[in-house]
Amino acid sequence: MLRQARFIAEEMFGRVRDLAAAPRQGEPSGVELCQLEARILMSASPLAVLPEAPAVDVDEAVAVNEAEAQQQAATEPAVTEQREIVFLDDSIPDVDSLLADLQAEQGQGRKVDIFRLDATQDGIQQISQILAERDNISAVHLVSHAEEGRVRLGSTQLTADSLRGYAGEISQWATALTSDADLLFYGCNLAGNASGQELLESLAALTGADVAASTDNTGHAILGGDWKLEYSTGAIEAQLAFSLDVQAEWGHLMNVSVDATTTGVAAESSAGETLTHTTAGTDRLMLVGISFGEDDDQYVSSVTYNGTALSLVGAQDHPDSNKSRIEIWALVAPDVGTHNLVVGFSDTDHHGATIGVMTFNGVDQQTALGTFAASTGKSTTASTTVNSAVGDIVFGVVAFDDNNDRALDPGSGQSEQWELHVDDTNGAGSLQAGAATVTTSWTTSGNSEKWVVGGVSIKSAGRLTATGEFLVNTYTNDTQETSATSRGSAQAVAMAANGDYVVVWSSNNQSSGWDVFGQRFNAQGATQGDEFQVNQTSSRDQLYATVGMDASGNFVVAWTQEDSFGGRDVFAQRFNNLGVRQGIAFQVNDGSLLPRQNASIDVAADGRFVIAWQAFGTFDAGDIYARRFDAAGNALDTSDLAVETASGGDYDPVVSINDSGDFAVAWDDGGGVHIQRFNSNGTTRGGQITADTDNDAGNPALALNNDGSLVVVWRQGPSQRDVMLRRYDNSGNDLGLEAIVSTTTNSKQTDASIAMATNGDFIITWEGNGEEVGHTDTSGVFGQKYSADGNKVGSEFLINQSLDGNQHKASLAMLDLDNFVVVWSGAGTQTGQLDTSGVFARQFGTAAGGGLPTAHSGGPYIINQGDALNLDGSGSSDPLTRPLTYRWDLNGNGTYGEAGEPSTETPVISWSTLVSLNVKHAGTYVIGLQVDNGFGGVNTASSSLTIGNVAPTLTSATTVSMAENSTAVQTVTATDPGESVSFSLSGGVDQNLFQIVAGTGALSFKVAPNFEDPQDTDRNNVYHVEVSASDGRGGSRSQVISVTVNNANDSPSGLPTIVGSVALGQTLTADTTSISDADGLG
Repeated sequence: MLRQARFIAEEMFGRVRDLAAAPRQGEPSGVELCQLEARILMSASPLAVLPEAPAVDVDEAVAVNEAEAQQQAATEPAVTEQREIVFLDDSIPDVDSLLADLQAEQGQGRKVDIFRLDATQDGIQQISQILAERDNISAVHLVSHAEEGRVRLGSTQLTADSLRGYAGEISQWATALTSDADLLFYGCNLAGNASGQELLESLAALTGADVAASTDNTGHAILGGDWKLEYSTGAIEAQLAFSLDVQAEWGHLMNVSVDATTTGVAAESSAGETLTHTTAGTDRLMLVGISFGEDDDQYVSSVTYNGTALSLVGAQDHPDSNKSRIEIWALVAPDVGTHNLVVGFSDTDHHGATIGVMTFNGVDQQTALGTFAASTGKSTTASTTVNSAVGDIVFGVVAFDDNNDRALDPGSGQSEQWELHVDDTNGAGSLQAGAATVTTSWTTSGNSEKWVVGGVSIKSAGRLTATGEFLVNTYTNDTQETSATSRGSAQAVAMAANGDYVVVWSSNNQSSGWDVFGQRFNAQGATQGDEFQVNQTSSRDQLYATVGMDASGNFVVAWTQEDSFGGRDVFAQRFNNLGVRQGIAFQVNDGSLLPRQNASIDVAADGRFVIAWQAFGTFDAGDIYARRFDAAGNALDTSDLAVETASGGDYDPVVSINDSGDFAVAWDDGGGVHIQRFNSNGTTRGGQITADTDNDAGNPALALNNDGSLVVVWRQGPSQRDVMLRRYDNSGNDLGLEAIVSTTTNSKQTDASIAMATNGDFIITWEGNGEEVGHTDTSGVFGQKYSADGNKVGSEFLINQSLDGNQHKASLAMLDLDNFVVVWSGAGTQTGQLDTSGVFARQFGTAAGGGLPTAHSGGPYIINQGDALNLDGSGSSDPLTRPLTYRWDLNGNGTYGEAGEPSTETPVISWSTLVSLNVKHAGTYVIGLQVDNGFGGVNTASSSLTIGNVAPTLTSATTVSMAENSTAVQTVTATDPGESVSFSLSGGVDQNLFQIVAGTGALSFKVAPNFEDPQDTDRNNVYHVEVSASDGRGGSRSQVISVTVNNANDSPSGLPTIVGSVALGQTLTADTTSISDADGLG
């Protein structure tokens, strides 16, 4: 692991200069850092603590710090002071408690500066900006949500892979740090897998700091967490950022949190008991656990809090009805403040009871609790099994019949909240982290006694798992789009209180012409069931889908259906929260022959709904109508409600309903945007409101708050368009002038949609051009968050991740500012999420875990050179059983799925492929696997590959025949599956007569042999030499080559002697005795 991290860091350092000078994709040249939003800058220095109000610019705040530092320097001796910095991510719950604790810690002598990271901006850039202005930092504490191998910093998900893109920036942090600085991450499970540890090792190499993080949950013990940073790259000298008190009391994981606990006892024969309890926070739940040791057939008759009755969740009596009994009572959304809790008994004939009262925050307000479970027995251990879920909390209560005060020891994983004794009752309560099933138990120190134990799971409030951009539609041929007649659908997605949601769209030629389809998702981004067709008639076009959903997940889809005469009508179809069709599709408008189209729908929390549409007939072209329905789909209006019929030429209606049933409709008339408010009974509230002051405004969207106030948005301007908003109170009075939504005002911004949370916070999305640093796209989908008072929260942010092609026709649904989903139409280029004309979505959320798959790369693998490699990623999994995409990294360069690298679960890699990737030498390699669940959940794992050396194989002849008088024998050849081969002489009786070229294998005699004068050992012209082929890694093979030298026909030597005189008629005699022929061949 360390070796791999160092390799990555060295690679990064080699690229730092280039990276520092070259922008990441989508950013301008040069390193430009996002300015922290003024409201999020906090300081715990002695200078000042800057609360939410007043707004302070970052540069101004730095200047204040510098000015005061200069003032101090003028009056104090120069001292090199070491400081610590804490970065708190905005997504952390109850962040103010952590802030207060850090400020108190500083009061104890620590020098700590605190900054909150804007969740919509690049966290690395924010951190870099702060560190660039500081030095002599001894510790940096980063407090944020994390998962195995991944930590959230602002809008950035930092992983070992994404770290490469930030190498230049992060390496500059070292200039702000001391030589022995520590970098501490507080977030669940960051170091819980190899990928996370690789990330930490690489950060250590880049910054020079010792880095620490947790291998398990970070946070309160009742949720299965702790504050230990179990993994570190070196010696950590800094103390934890938070005090022991906050570690013990901060009731979160970095989902349901504990608000307050009150306990008491009711004496024997009492009629009941009154306790005083204080509660606060949001999404509240109160649970009361009551234990009897001997109830004598008595029970709890009532429980009230501030006069409001609690409901009985469950009760269990021991089979011996005079003995032990437990009861759990609940109240959703108890009144805040300090009030009396009154417990009443059915009679006074009992032997005392213990009472524990707990309130919680972050609880699902629609379905707060799971199913009560209880068990009874007689032994020293009481136990029951409760069905629960990850992210929930199990509340358990036990009663033992014993008149002695016994020690009750809770089971593993339980955090005991109270343990009390009165008369014949020993009672206790506990909390523990949820799972699919949870065992709740206690063991008594006394004798075997009669007991009852019960429990129930507390469900966390709806929170979404953050994802990347993903494809919604399954069918990808032709066109799928979220459209209305002249813009994108303003309501193509709707969400339940628990975060489940449904997306609808129009699809061309999937069935017959245009049809309406939908897909349900849960809060983790996993599909619920298959893609489904909404309309039941396919003989004519069905299009312009819009959807609304109640708090429980029941939903209604409305759309436009063409008739056989070329006209159009508005239809709707109801579904329950399991996606089951309720009845048949019904016509919304009253059945007149006048064409209707372009519906808009909204559903109240209790299921009643309103649909608005526009007419385009001969006599009522451009009129706007609406109709109300109850939750069962019954029309509450006998005929269509006329919203606007006077002027004609009205288009693009949108409707919004609040939980009281009041609703409002907005539309445009080609020149302006208008609004009409209605009471729940369908009567108008006040007159029409004209929102814009321009003569060219249109495509409105609308959100009506539960308090009757509303926000309307629209596009304004014919070419250089802007997205505008205006707010109105319950009486229709404006709450300020119209305002531009987008930060970028260059080029076109248009087709806005809006969603509102129950507290009035809202988010606006639109399509257009964005130029904010880190959020650039010339044709993308953007968003802007607002608080309920109309103030912007952060800056505009880019939603789509595919930057090629046109992304448009966006709408959204939300739980709160941090948990929402945006859907749009466009061309997707993300791996595994491809469609040239499809529907896409992206979730933004704060739910811990649930989204990250587990990668398992198999191994360790061992092969020999020349063998195929069988890889096995079948151990990989996704917590929501979403299908995984596999990409392998065979050559250890950190790039997964490049040319030659496989993209299947269990690939077989040929040796030739390994050679092409330079994975061929004997030794050990790191094989990486990346798995992607298609919802932004990506994880990696690695395994070792050991390649055993295979010696070369000699392939040249072992017998050679050659003529004398030549030196060249042959070129010795050999093959090796992975290494280069060198040749040498290794023996043979005639070795000293030969030579060989190591690199080519050219074998030759040092001196050309003479057949007539053989020099071989046996003097028979057969020479023996041994040659070896070596691979340089300890592998070699040898062979003896026999070289036979053949006699060559040499020319005779000498000249004949001529005897006699040369004259006419004379005979000359030649004396040949001086001519010789050594080889005898003539």
